[in-house]
Amino acid sequence: MFVLERNQCGFNAEHDAGWRYPTVELLDRRPFFASEDIYCILDMDEGYLSFATNKKYLGVAFRGLKGKTLYPIVSCVWGQCEITMKYLGVCEPEPPSLMEACRNSILERLEKKKNMLIQFVNFHFQSH
Repeated sequence: MFVLERNQCGFNAEHDAGWRYPTVELLDRRPFFASEDIYCILDMDEGYLSFATNKKYLGVAFRGLKGKTLYPIVSCVWGQCEITMKYLGVCEPEPPSLMEACRNSILERLEKKKNMLIQFVNFHFQSH
């Protein structure tokens, strides 16, 4: 749960009061006011969830999510609010290593040669 109005983040609200989010350091000691767009950044490889606006990265809100099942939910209590959720895509954690790129290239060429050999053998067996 990320409560904009109170600058608070938390979960299991019945048993946990939550914590200040975004942190005071990120806000220059001013309260956070929501911009037009708020982005939720989920990194399941590293196991964290963070938020950002068009102008500022707000930092990590939740950690320890690796291997967990999450259900994205957005709500608003203000009557004149419009909420849209849009999946913006996936980012690869890092580019492939040179060794991995070479291995993929070699396997790709071997596969092509194997297919050419199979076609050659099939052609000669069919013609005889």
